[in-house]
Amino acid sequence: MLKKLDSVQKKIIITYIALICSGLVIYAIITLSGYDFFCPVYKMSGLYCPGCGLTRSCVRLIHFDFYRSFRNHPGFFVAAVTWIIISIFAFIGKPKCFRNSKVNLTILYITLGLYVLFSILRNIPGFEFLQPIDAV
Repeated sequence: MLKKLDSVQKKIIITYIALICSGLVIYAIITLSGYDFFCPVYKMSGLYCPGCGLTRSCVRLIHFDFYRSFRNHPGFFVAAVTWIIISIFAFIGKPKCFRNSKVNLTILYITLGLYVLFSILRNIPGFEFLQPIDAV
């Protein structure tokens, strides 16, 4: 017998449905129109922005090409896996700490801090391995 979902579980499901639907719309635009998104920051400055490679990473993920997905945007890949694991724990309710908004906010701040660090490092010589591998 299925139990009734609580508010945290409903929010998790709604968030993932919205993310998946948004991703599928963008994927359909890219696939059907042949249009590929580009980064205006990179085009104008030659520097990789925090999102450079994100679309390509997601497209590779849809095709189950995990290596190229990771190589196009390692920061996204690590953050996504982290938040999927946290969402699963929060959904099932064990351990209880992942249902605590203060704990999740702390994890979010740590994730954002690491993402900013990643975004800075990928533009420094010697850290080219953090840059997208597919054409920009």
